[in-house]
Amino acid sequence: MQCTLLIPHLLWPRESALAVTGGLELPWLLKILARAHAARHPALTPEAWLCQAFEVERQTDWPIAPLTAALDNLEVAEGYWLRADPVHIKVDRDRALLVDNTLIDLTPDEAKALTATLNQYFAQDSIQFLAAAPKRWYVKLAQTPRLATHEPSAVAGQDVNQHLPAGADALTWHAVFNEAQMLLHEHPVNTAREIRGDPPVNSVWFWGGGTRHAVPGRHFGAVWSDDATAIALAAASDAHTNTVPADAASWLNLAHGPRYEAHSHL
Repeated sequence: MQCTLLIPHLLWPRESALAVTGGLELPWLLKILARAHAARHPALTPEAWLCQAFEVERQTDWPIAPLTAALDNLEVAEGYWLRADPVHIKVDRDRALLVDNTLIDLTPDEAKALTATLNQYFAQDSIQFLAAAPKRWYVKLAQTPRLATHEPSAVAGQDVNQHLPAGADALTWHAVFNEAQMLLHEHPVNTAREIRGDPPVNSVWFWGGGTRHAVPGRHFGAVWSDDATAIALAAASDAHTNTVPADAASWLNLAHGPRYEAHSHL
């Protein structure tokens, strides 16, 4: 049995590592790293690593949207899919910083109300927002746009203006991005969120565009994760899926069961 551990953002940039990890005691992680052989590779987002591990080819973007849309029971056989996730953008002096929506709680009713407002406005442009999950929104397009985007995991904490979509159709989507911000800025849902002390959902982030293709990689028989991209890739490759167990002992007890024993695990 073989186990591959993917730990996103484990090694922090030097300029912030001490502030983030100072005082942490991680004896088992230290033991694993001490016994490991190190190799350096070009930096990858978690989504890019997962796509490569499952042999998914990059289109203009890594095609995360059609993969997770299928997981969310949307019909993805046709058209171009783009993630349009609800996010909070924090103004910091002369910068606008993206806050990853894993740090935001959003209810299905809030998502429904916000996307209803967006859809009413953008109907004239034939752009429809689909809130398949509270924090996973989509846009489906009939034609493939000439657009390259950035995963939010690569932009979180950075200035969004330095990471807006690029390509021949970029200006069109910059306009959609700005108009969506104006619509969401004073939305009643966000007014109520601010009164409660919750960060407003004041923008959407377009990323992960592509069309549906097969997932050819069959390197993992079981995937243990709470991440939608990992689960979507596992489902598309016919791998068993399960949530991350509470600890290693729990995982080993399950992994040595008849369902999983002969598998390579992620």
